[in-house]
Amino acid sequence: MKILVLNGSPRLDGNTKTALNTIVAGINKNCTNSLVEIYDVTEHKLSGCINCDGCKSNHGNCVLPDESADVINKI
Repeated sequence: MKILVLNGSPRLDGNTKTALNTIVAGINKNCTNSLVEIYDVTEHKLSGCINCDGCKSNHGNCVLPDESADVINKI
């Protein structure tokens, strides 16, 4: 099983990351066949949709130059 954990906190080594690491450790301890990845959202350039409809002519892919497609594919 693949599990993606999204960390949206701008403090990469703060309390949220500590809590997420504890959760991931519990998952790894109890589920030996799982692959857990923590994705720090604030380390990537992500843009919100601006409703330009560019994706309609680009095979469903956003035309904005960012890393949104990467996180969408992971999800």
